[in-house]
Amino acid sequence: MDTKAPSRSRSSKVQQHVVHLFAQGQAPVRWLADLHPLADKSAKVLATSLNATLRHLCKPVCCALEIIGLSERPWLIHWLVGDGVGTNEAAAKILFAWLGDQP
Repeated sequence: MDTKAPSRSRSSKVQQHVVHLFAQGQAPVRWLADLHPLADKSAKVLATSLNATLRHLCKPVCCALEIIGLSERPWLIHWLVGDGVGTNEAAAKILFAWLGDQP
């Protein structure tokens, strides 16, 4: 009997994003995000994946807010859940710097 089931290893080079949208007085909406294949797990590559997901989310949300006539810019909170690996913290710092340069 073969007990080896397929699974992701610790060295998997795929980034999965779990995204939920919260609006005041509304039920949370789960935003489906694609898996991102990564060349490696360096901080810059992880930050690029996080940035792509964040910007992919922001465009339709901001367009929808314009359509309903909300002129104020929405607040966006991006929770990053890491596993204590220093690369994750470095990726978050890179992402934060990029968002400061191009909000």
